[in-house]
Amino acid sequence: MKEGLHRLWSSDVMTRMPRHDITRICQGNGHLSIHGLKLDLGAGGPCPKSLLDSLTPEERKQVDGLERSWKTKQYCFGRTLAKRSVIDVCTQIGVPVKSDAVSIVDDERGAPQCRVQTAREAPVVSVSLTHKGNTLLAVASMSERVGIDLEDLSEARSGTARWTTVDPDGRLKNAVRNTVEQLSGYTDPGQVATVMWCVKEAAYKALSRGRPLSPLHIVLESAGSNIVARIGSTDSLKTNVIIGCVDQYVCALAI
Repeated sequence: MKEGLHRLWSSDVMTRMPRHDITRICQGNGHLSIHGLKLDLGAGGPCPKSLLDSLTPEERKQVDGLERSWKTKQYCFGRTLAKRSVIDVCTQIGVPVKSDAVSIVDDERGAPQCRVQTAREAPVVSVSLTHKGNTLLAVASMSERVGIDLEDLSEARSGTARWTTVDPDGRLKNAVRNTVEQLSGYTDPGQVATVMWCVKEAAYKALSRGRPLSPLHIVLESAGSNIVARIGSTDSLKTNVIIGCVDQYVCALAI
């Protein structure tokens, strides 16, 4: 994943959707695929007609409700990246699908829900999207829960009170901070705090599916060289989180 992220952030900013293989960040075991793109959201002109025409009726209904042209571009390009990820994971399990058979629509809480139409039994695919500045990332997985988040470390903030609610004594937080420092190589308090917040956001996206939840409910635990996230300190539902730090950015993947 780190190699793919480095390739993404060293690439040029695009105004149109490039070839499939250029946007693929990684495709690995566990039926997981990530696609990404640096997009010039400020470029003049409307969203490419080819992307608008590729939307399903439900997707088109949502995009028609967006007021700003850059949000329309973000939605359409993000959906295309997500569908490429879905096609990847379906292909891995021997269920080839085309882009027009995939629909990714936000639910009432803004979480993307994926539906795949096939002649065979439709696979259950989880998707997650994130954006920061001009960078878009989308992940698809055969796992029941997946979440991805992206943060800019140049915007790091040292305050950590916003995610200490469920860890009043700081014991878990301190152990996770040490693990983050070891995994990322960062020691600056603001950067470490931003990495931890990125991890919580990714975990929140994965764990909140089908339930009302706030990132403040997510508890992080250190498990050797990994980070585990769960809802509260006693809930059995948990997710493992992978961190990728490249240049000024950090990406967290919860699965």
